[in-house]
Amino acid sequence: MRDVTNLRAAQVKASKPKDFYASGWTDVTLDELKALVGCCLSMEYAVVKHRLEHYFSSKTGFLFATPGYRDIFKRDRFMALWKVLHVCDEESTATDKSEKLYKVCPVLDHVVPRFQEHYSLQQDVSPLDEGMIPSKNRLSIKQYIQSKPIKWGIKAFLLCESATGYIYNVEIYTGKTDGLYVPEIGASRSVVARLTCCIEGCNHKIFMDRFYNSPSLSSYLLECKIHLCGTVMPNRKQFPRQFQRKKRDMQRGQHDYLCTASGMSVTVWCDRLSIYFISTFHGPHIVDSVNRKNKSGEVSAAACPQVVKEYTASMGGCDLNDQND
Repeated sequence: MRDVTNLRAAQVKASKPKDFYASGWTDVTLDELKALVGCCLSMEYAVVKHRLEHYFSSKTGFLFATPGYRDIFKRDRFMALWKVLHVCDEESTATDKSEKLYKVCPVLDHVVPRFQEHYSLQQDVSPLDEGMIPSKNRLSIKQYIQSKPIKWGIKAFLLCESATGYIYNVEIYTGKTDGLYVPEIGASRSVVARLTCCIEGCNHKIFMDRFYNSPSLSSYLLECKIHLCGTVMPNRKQFPRQFQRKKRDMQRGQHDYLCTASGMSVTVWCDRLSIYFISTFHGPHIVDSVNRKNKSGEVSAAACPQVVKEYTASMGGCDLNDQND
């Protein structure tokens, strides 16, 4: 990053000799880059102002003054670093500019493997909630998701640890991808295959909501020695059709199930409505209980399969990561 940033400054100075920041450029050092990263992190999470220049304002008073930043950088030096900072050589013929993330790919290719190398992942993980990186810039990959608290931004698929929200793998959504595609599970569920390829053969337990789940995905992950538990839409291919009429015949607390020889079970449980589950590591006959509020307002215990309680307890890894943010 240091060498590429200095190279980029030289390129800007050569093409625009009168550029205010590039004309007075001095080569950045490693210590300066570390200080820059620290300042940027604090600007995101500790001290929030509308413009970067405001962090270096000389206004006095505890409401406006932020002298810490001026002790580290002069305003013009910080703005010069912010403008010229690069991790790839844009004028190199080796740089593939058809890749939408080419400017940040070196960072992702370095950081994500470190996430996995320096952390021992627990058995329970929850993938595929879409994390949003706030942005309203002019980006072709920018997304709008109305149901999200952050509606505008860059969408990222996350593989998170259920207990802590730790991000173990990430894929930035850019539209069509050239990565792993599994025809038998389709394009949407191939995202799961790409995210979980780093934990194949380790018998991890994945908890997933119904949007990406399907019987074919469960079978695929089971072959990769990855167990799955999650809700599922009853109109998915290979889902047993006799379960679709169960919603008319069941009362709260009742459940039914079918099992395959490979170890996959499909369970329907009636709460206020029928909810459908697929699991490759639960015994669907094991029954527990949960507290539910009746129409009268009273709380009473209702029977439920074990798969329901474990899914509810372990599904929120990505939500926990969002809360930590």
